[in-house]
Amino acid sequence: MNHKNRLKVGLVLSGLLFSRLWAADYSYKPFVQTMLGTDMFIEYVALVGVHGMLDGPAKQAIGFNNWSVDADKAGNIYIYDKQLNAVRVIRKRDGRIFTITGNQRSSYGKAIVATGPSSRLRLGTDGSAGIEYQRMVALGNNPLEGDGSLYLSDPNSRVIVRIFRNPAEGNRFWYEVVSGLGSATVADGVDIASCKLSSPFVGVTVDGRLWCSPGEFLNAPAEIYWMEEGKFRAAYDFSLTSGLYTSKKSRVYHVDPLGRFLISGTYGCSEKFVTTVAADGKSFTMDTLPYPTQWTLYSDQKRPDIFFYRCTDDYSVNQYNRSTRTFGTITNSGTFLLKTIPNTHPTGALGWMRGATTIDGRYVGWSNDGPVFAMSFLDSSDLVSTSKTAVSPVAVNNMVCSPNPFSNNLSISITIASASNASFMVYDVQGRLIRSFPPVNLGSGSYLLNWDGRDGMGSEVGRGNYVFCMRTGKETVSRVVALNK
Repeated sequence: MNHKNRLKVGLVLSGLLFSRLWAADYSYKPFVQTMLGTDMFIEYVALVGVHGMLDGPAKQAIGFNNWSVDADKAGNIYIYDKQLNAVRVIRKRDGRIFTITGNQRSSYGKAIVATGPSSRLRLGTDGSAGIEYQRMVALGNNPLEGDGSLYLSDPNSRVIVRIFRNPAEGNRFWYEVVSGLGSATVADGVDIASCKLSSPFVGVTVDGRLWCSPGEFLNAPAEIYWMEEGKFRAAYDFSLTSGLYTSKKSRVYHVDPLGRFLISGTYGCSEKFVTTVAADGKSFTMDTLPYPTQWTLYSDQKRPDIFFYRCTDDYSVNQYNRSTRTFGTITNSGTFLLKTIPNTHPTGALGWMRGATTIDGRYVGWSNDGPVFAMSFLDSSDLVSTSKTAVSPVAVNNMVCSPNPFSNNLSISITIASASNASFMVYDVQGRLIRSFPPVNLGSGSYLLNWDGRDGMGSEVGRGNYVFCMRTGKETVSRVVALNK
């Protein structure tokens, strides 16, 4: 057998072996769902495996060099992997990961074409460009399925790119450079497409307004512009914060749900405070922190008085409550406090941990080459109180499910005897967990919860019997419900 034939046989055998490994090792596994501390609920975790892939189960895949993560309103998570030079998406309904840009370009390149298939998108300059922060946001309900777009800012290529499904090209993923290839200086009223950018950073508000912090300038105030109707529009008079940050450059990192602008120094700054400019741009406040921030600075999208930041000293990610002036630590020295999330980092820590808050109120965290996780907090937003005042104490908790059988939506009427931390789960008749809701702190009273007949990944479950459970303290109340559709 000659060399070429041996090579062909080897490739065939390798392909068969890979297929066997896929069948054995790449089978779908549910994401982790657990509590972290007393008030943080881990919804799912991905990229905790050891396998590189363009398409496959997200939990078994590996992350190479994650630098930005965001989620859309449908719960899909988008990741920019700097080493792969690619955007990847974790589809919520089935837990699969896809590579939607750059999968035909694995190397850096100084030139960028203005538009084309997303598979050919190439960003960055070269490996010596230093530490830069790409930022990606999802605008719309579900860009993965064509309802909305992704916007990616790259400080290396100095561009902002829009990624979307293009109906004129068979609904393929497409990209277009929306700003950065021109020569004009960013200013109020200037065309977005005509500008050059120095170190762009994009974001989106809870009501869908796209914005850009176009660059970082030493001893100059942070700038932020709305991107509307093809023009840059200054958000406020930037001279308001002039002179606050002098050790390093500063930038606007986030616009909170109340329309306030969060500013901090960039990588390596020494200032130990966060500046918040009022929504009308006429005043600002300053919150003192134990250490300078680094990369992560985002408000909670449901609780605007809380923001998350990353410390420069130990890479810990913390949350700060402006109202109570209290701190809470999510990760410490790169390691989850209760170690409830699988950790595959070679040094034994989740190195370079960062995070961002998403449009649906979750905190999404990630490390360079470790897991991506989504976290929510004790919140009763899924429950509607049906009692205007506290009810008379009852002996036991109660739960009534109706209609039963149901076809599309199940209403669960809940009576809580005394204030308690309550959690709700759905199991099949074999005892397998189908869906869990984030735990909530409930006072005594009556509440209403709805289940739409979907599992934790957003997929519709099959016809049959299910067990709906409520746990409060040491007590569990269960009801068998029938899904008939």
